[in-house]
Amino acid sequence: MPRPHRPLDHRVYYPCDYLVHPHAFGSLTQQAEWTMPAGGDQRSLRVAQVLHEMARRVAERNDRHDAALVCRQFGFSKQQWSRCLHGQQWMGETVLAAINWLLDQPLSPKGARAGSRPPDRAEMRRQPSPPRGQ
Repeated sequence: MPRPHRPLDHRVYYPCDYLVHPHAFGSLTQQAEWTMPAGGDQRSLRVAQVLHEMARRVAERNDRHDAALVCRQFGFSKQQWSRCLHGQQWMGETVLAAINWLLDQPLSPKGARAGSRPPDRAEMRRQPSPPRGQ
């Protein structure tokens, strides 16, 4: 059965193309200045603004293990995750669900790998600290 036509399937531009400076998409340090590219549409601009804010919220977590965790949980590649967070691809429903899920997850403990068992804090306290300067 054919899928119904969706405007998202025929968009000419990516979300970052609606910014004066495309590298500001999802950035915590650069101010987003929005523009309407020739042939762009108001709906896509509004969606790009919302996706930018979602990408910023992921960036605010500042957890380097998020990509591995999300990609394993939802079954897409780190490249797709990265393209979506940089506005180089429209976020589909799976990526949107992944972001929604991720924002409810606790941050990874320092030193823990995504998906690995977090270190036992009591055991870490019992181990002597290495001497300074080594």
